[in-house]
Amino acid sequence: IQAFEPQLVEGKAIQIHPLVCAAFNADFDGDQMAMHVPLSQKAVQEARELMLSSRNLLKPADGSPVVGPNKDMVLGIYYMTMDPTAEIICKHEDADKYRYWSTLENAGVRIGVAHNTAGSKTARARNLDLGNEIIVYHDEVNDLGKVIKGKDATTLLFEGLVNGEVDVIIYNAYEGQQLINKKKYPFTIANLMERRHVVDLDEVEALYQLGIVGLHTPILLGNYYESPDMPLPSQPEVCTVGRAIFNRILPDELRFQQGTFGKKQLQDLVAITYQRFGSDRTTDIVDAVKNLGFHYATISGTTISIFDITVPEEREEILANADRAVNEAERNWRRGLLTEEERYQSTIDNWNMAKDKLQNIIRNTLDPFGPIAVMAISGSTKGGFGPITQIAGMRGLMADPSGRIIDLPIRSHFRMGLTALEYFISTHGARKGQADTALRTADAGYMTRRLVDVAQDVIVNRQDCGTHAGIWILNPNHENNRHKPEANIAGQSYQERILGRLAARAAIDPRTGEIIVDRNEMITEEVADALVEANVETIYVRSPMTCALIHGICAYCYGRDLGRGELVRIGEAVGIVAAQSIGEPGTQLTLRTFHTGGTAEASGDITSGLPRVEEIFEARKNPKGEAVMTDIGGMLRFDKQGDVRIARIIDSKVFNEEHDIPIGWDLQVEDEANIREGQIIAAEANGDGEIRARMNGTVHVEGHKLYIRYEKVETVEYEIPSSA
Repeated sequence: IQAFEPQLVEGKAIQIHPLVCAAFNADFDGDQMAMHVPLSQKAVQEARELMLSSRNLLKPADGSPVVGPNKDMVLGIYYMTMDPTAEIICKHEDADKYRYWSTLENAGVRIGVAHNTAGSKTARARNLDLGNEIIVYHDEVNDLGKVIKGKDATTLLFEGLVNGEVDVIIYNAYEGQQLINKKKYPFTIANLMERRHVVDLDEVEALYQLGIVGLHTPILLGNYYESPDMPLPSQPEVCTVGRAIFNRILPDELRFQQGTFGKKQLQDLVAITYQRFGSDRTTDIVDAVKNLGFHYATISGTTISIFDITVPEEREEILANADRAVNEAERNWRRGLLTEEERYQSTIDNWNMAKDKLQNIIRNTLDPFGPIAVMAISGSTKGGFGPITQIAGMRGLMADPSGRIIDLPIRSHFRMGLTALEYFISTHGARKGQADTALRTADAGYMTRRLVDVAQDVIVNRQDCGTHAGIWILNPNHENNRHKPEANIAGQSYQERILGRLAARAAIDPRTGEIIVDRNEMITEEVADALVEANVETIYVRSPMTCALIHGICAYCYGRDLGRGELVRIGEAVGIVAAQSIGEPGTQLTLRTFHTGGTAEASGDITSGLPRVEEIFEARKNPKGEAVMTDIGGMLRFDKQGDVRIARIIDSKVFNEEHDIPIGWDLQVEDEANIREGQIIAAEANGDGEIRARMNGTVHVEGHKLYIRYEKVETVEYEIPSSA
């Protein structure tokens, strides 16, 4: 529930501000809302001080902003801040040499252009007229057929410039300089294209209104501050007209914001604004972002057509490869080499891999500044690249009404149309979605009620209970903690775990001996950054688990009220806040989803979502989503592939065989040769006698003794779920 000061508008419908829709979980498909008018003076005062929408900018659950631009606003801001400028850049010392077109058209000048292809990233450096490739790099593929991401095309291109493989490259000058600073390359770059010099933001606005420059015209901006008290920038800012106009709505203290702003970047900006300027200024800024976003979304004229997405040429080959792998699994199952469950899991993995490959190809082949890619990358749509793959790649695997994935995929995509059978399979997934939505809401509501029932008595009753107890939080980046499982809590960074708590003991900087945070001081964003920078091994913090109060909880053990960003007040019903924080996302969890990622998950049905959450709170003895168990013994190694944790178990067994070779017999094999079972290894010189190998292996000869050894190495990989 939120309070608003009404504004009179034309028309009979009551209008709502678009930025509060996320908090109300409202959309415009027939939603209804109840309106209340506070009558008494106290009711009006309570509404104005506590319930006003500008006072409720943060989620009480996790402290993140609940107001944030989305949908069309994000599209508009992304469109105005993107920079499609491609410029010719070279090393600073070579600028005069390649300044003129006549030089660049010389066949000897190597002009590099970054080119990402699907499955392998390649950087190509080519001459303008010859088009021959100078640098090519392919991703490596491991034994399981997974692609290990190597260097991307841009990195290779700049390395080519460092090594002298390329003379000039076509790239964005600003992004190029950022990359050089990040990678610490030993040179600066020169932009061979001229950028327009603009004095200040007023001139930018005037030039844009007059139509002299466009939204994406590259410029060099002199003074980007409004206030005369701010010092003049030491050098002009390399930017576009759109980025300059976007920065105009930000406070001087936050300028100059570079980069393309999608949904995530805008949410981060709102969070920083709230921390630095409080709720009133944040409200004004997000309002300005909303107006700017809507305006430039209209200006962008973004349209969508089914023909904007091209069907990848590699599609048939990818589907044929998946068919081969699935048929191989079917054949092995018929021979008795695979169980039914292993065949099923292998089939699902192969089709999922095929769909992922198609998605990567479509992502790489789409024009990054075209309407479809802009919508997917900016975060203004819900599905990202998923629906785009369904339009031009393949629909993929669907779940049947019970939740089990049907191992017959929908091979067609929406652009070509589905066959009758595929359409029928497709309806399974749709029906399951409808049924889930109906059942899930009631279940989630019931769980919230039960949580409230047990937690409603937990209220902040006192400022400090006086306890010296607490919990240790380990820094996972410290060398002593890297292999301790309690240091790595999945889904939460070290800063997120300590932020908003009060220290139970002073934390000291190991380098200087200074106290970073004293006992009973709150760990703010600045303190958390200082603790990370000092690489403090472990910190002892106050915790609700160790509060000494018999009834309720004290403010020091609870810490920050995440909805307001300061220490919790006495009288706050923190138990109900906790219950609602867990119950609220419950309606968004699917009833049952199945992990279909790595080949290790032969069991397939890991219960997640709402039933799993209920399981944890009810503390059942036999949970459905049991721990990942290894099928073999051996040496355990932990690896990380991207964001996925992999447990690899290597079991090696050595078998050997020994033969005495009689004098006068001839050896039929050489030392260290690989032989097969049944092969003749020695024969009598003048007779029919022979010795045959009883197993496959490698031969080792010592005098009159012959050894055959065979090492059987079995490696099993398990993907560890992020929740484990």
